[in-house]
Amino acid sequence: MAAELIVEWTRVGDVVRLALFDPENLEEVVVTGPAHAPRAELERIARAKLARRLGRRGVGAGGRRPGLYA
Repeated sequence: MAAELIVEWTRVGDVVRLALFDPENLEEVVVTGPAHAPRAELERIARAKLARRLGRRGVGAGGRRPGLYA
């Protein structure tokens, strides 16, 4: 996972949408939750979701996915 992540918060009524983007690996995850939920909790969930996605895709050290670069 990159040292810097791009975070976008969007509130629509009673719901918050958090989009977390990793520019190094070009991966994005989205989490939605109640607007009254603590931001730190939603961000923790999004970071865990991104880490799991990167782990499933085999992103290793250096951020490169095997087989995508010749």
